[in-house]
Amino acid sequence: MSDIITKLAVLNLLLDFKDAAAGDDLETAKHCYKFRLFRSRGVAKLSADENEAVQTVFDVSGRWVRGSDGTTNAKMVQTAVNRAIALLDRSIMEEVNRIGPQDKP
Repeated sequence: MSDIITKLAVLNLLLDFKDAAAGDDLETAKHCYKFRLFRSRGVAKLSADENEAVQTVFDVSGRWVRGSDGTTNAKMVQTAVNRAIALLDRSIMEEVNRIGPQDKP
């Protein structure tokens, strides 16, 4: 169950990042990048595809918030975030369905 919780935490961080990128809010994106997304890396046990997608968000958003290449923009971050969210969402739902309902006495 803890894998689901940690994946939900990563998903929540990605959703915050998605909102920042959707609003082209560089300051909020910097906060998400520095304090949230960075801390979430390696926390959850992610599949190879999920890990790659989160790493891509980290890389693309890092270039955006630093302005290091001059070509990365909020739309590119949104695309990367959407892919990562889709993978995590599917993985979480598969795990929830695998566990099934929890009957409590």
